[in-house]
Amino acid sequence: RYNAIAAPIAGRVIGRIMADIPNVRNVPAGESAMGDVIADAQLDATKAPGFGDAVAAFMNPDGIRGSLTYASSFGEGDGNVTYLELFTVQPFGHNLVSMALTGDQIDALLEQQFDNPSTPLNRILQMSNGFSYTWSQSAPTGSKVDISSIKINDVTIDPSASYRVTVNS
Repeated sequence: RYNAIAAPIAGRVIGRIMADIPNVRNVPAGESAMGDVIADAQLDATKAPGFGDAVAAFMNPDGIRGSLTYASSFGEGDGNVTYLELFTVQPFGHNLVSMALTGDQIDALLEQQFDNPSTPLNRILQMSNGFSYTWSQSAPTGSKVDISSIKINDVTIDPSASYRVTVNS
């Protein structure tokens, strides 16, 4: 019954892509193209004054459940993205949350992604464009990220300064 109700919305074309956008994180840095797109979209939606004032956005990699393919999936035409396809990538009703974090808090957040005893995998946060840092797999837990390498738009963060960051709820 709900599929029939949702069908007109699910099949609606809401965007276009020029190539596949995979959610594959088997690269050493833990990045995925899909994660980059989502983090960039979150930043774009919240960077304007009064709409979050964000300078960076982070996406939890486990919240990304699929990829977008250029080839038509449901007869919508190559390159067209439907609401259903996008909902398959992120099937949640999350809101965007912008918050102020100090440089030290951002460093602590980045360190936490390497301290996950329940799995042998690192859960590397997906970052928006303009945010960068370096990390060392061989460094001890709690010291994997070099705080002096954390940059926003090529400017090294100040550990005591405040930065507006967006995440999903």
